Amino acid sequence: AKNMSVYKYNNEMFNRMKALYDLKIAKCKELFTFLAEELKHKLNSFSETVTFQVKYNSIINDWKYILDYAKDIYNKNLTKIKNYEGNEGLEVILVRNKVKEKLATLEGLVDKLDNLFNIIKSKYAIVMSAKSLIGELMSEFKTGEKGDYKFDDLIGLMETISSKINTVNESVDSIHKTYSNIQYVEIQVENLSTSLDGYMNEIDDLKAKGSTNDYIREEMESKMLFITENINNLKKM
Repeated sequence: AKNMSVYKYNNEMFNRMKALYDLKIAKCKELFTFLAEELKHKLNSFSETVTFQVKYNSIINDWKYILDYAKDIYNKNLTKIKNYEGNEGLEVILVRNKVKEKLATLEGLVDKLDNLFNIIKSKYAIVMSAKSLIGELMSEFKTGEKGDYKFDDLIGLMETISSKINTVNESVDSIHKTYSNIQYVEIQVENLSTSLDGYMNEIDDLKAKGSTNDYIREEMESKMLFITENINNLKKM
C-alpha cells in the first residue's frame, strides 16, 4: 500500500510537471509566432522601398539635366562676354562686371550640384548595402522558421533588421531632402539665366548705341572739316 501511495504521488507530480512543461511550450510557441509575425510585418514594410530604385534613377536624371543646363548657360555667356572685351565704353564695362559676378555665382552653383550628387551617391550606397543584408536575413529567417529557431536568434534577427531598415529609411529621407536642394538650385540657375540674358541684351543695346554715336561723331567731324576747309579757302580769296 505504501509503494502504491508513492507511485500515485510520483505519477501526480509527473503529470503536473508535464502539464507545466506543455503550458510553457505552448506559451513559447505563441510568443515565437507573435515575434515571427512582427518580423514579417517589418519585412513587408521594407519591401515597399524596392520602388526606391525607380525614384533614384529619376533623381539622377534630373540632376544631370540641371547640371548640363547650368554648365551650358555658364559656357555660353562666358564666351559672349569675352567677345565683348576691348574698346568698350564705361557703361558696357559696368554691365560686363555684373555679368562676371553672375557667372561666378553660377559657377558656385555648379560646384554645389556636384557636392549634392556626392551626398546622394553616398546615401544610395548605404541603402543598397543595407538592402542586400536585409535580403540575406530574410532568406535566413525563411529557412529558420521551418526548423527550430531559437528565441535569442529570432530577437537578434529582429534587432538587426530593424536597425538596417531604420538606416535605409534615414538614408532615403536624406536623398529626398538633398533632391529638394537640387530643385532649389535649378530655380536659382533659371533666375541667373534670366538676369544674364537681360545684361547681354543691355550690352548689345549699348554697343549699338555706341556704334550709332560713333557714326554721328564721324559725320560731324567730317562736316566740320569740310566747313573749316571752305572757310580757309574763302579767306585766301
